[in-house]
Amino acid sequence: MTLPRVDRLDVSAIPPEVVYEAPCRGLVAEGRGWRCSADFHPENVLVDGSGRVTGVIDWDGAGRGDADFDLVTLRFDLERRAPELGRGLDGLLPDGARAEAYWAHLALRQVDWAIRHFSAEAETWVGIAERLRP
Repeated sequence: MTLPRVDRLDVSAIPPEVVYEAPCRGLVAEGRGWRCSADFHPENVLVDGSGRVTGVIDWDGAGRGDADFDLVTLRFDLERRAPELGRGLDGLLPDGARAEAYWAHLALRQVDWAIRHFSAEAETWVGIAERLRP
């Protein structure tokens, strides 16, 4: 099978159901909270030509955990790439202490990653963390 080369993913061109409804709502609805990718974002979701989700890649950091953490990870990522799609997740996100813990983890993780890899993005992630604070 030959896969097309993608130099830069244009998330805004992907229908919302491909970005979050199919992979995320399926996990939540099926109660499969034991599996957590820890790096769930659109560039790790494979789709075919019709837009059907065919897989999720980059499972090297995966483990047992709360699938809702993947939703929070996706929400952080979409706030940067496609905020209008990210807002579609808001009704699915956890609340209370879990929301605060996941928010704190993602805020630190994304800022740390930006400092270590792309220092110009650190302020962007700080802003995202401030906007998404539960």
